[in-house]
Amino acid sequence: MKATIMIPVYNDKRFFQSSLESALAQTYKGDYEILVVNDGSTDKTKEILEDFEKQFPDQIHGINQIHGGGGTARNRLLEESRSEVLVGLDSDDLLHEEALTHIVNIFEED
Repeated sequence: MKATIMIPVYNDKRFFQSSLESALAQTYKGDYEILVVNDGSTDKTKEILEDFEKQFPDQIHGINQIHGGGGTARNRLLEESRSEVLVGLDSDDLLHEEALTHIVNIFEED
């Protein structure tokens, strides 16, 4: 089962890196990706995303778009994801390292 951690981001350089690090630190042993929509940030958010994409090209996929607001960014994430399990994560939030494992287990049980 493939999962996607979806992160919309707009001008959140303060917390965005920590959010990405928590998504990468998952103990889940299955196939998952981290999909990020940068909603036209004007701070260093785009550079942070590009650095992480270079370091983790098989796992992090970024999309840069013109600023359209949170709803537009979330809709783009839904359009671009091809996974069975979708997990939303705001750019200023952290995921517990076992979160994805628990979420996927719940989907498999149901």
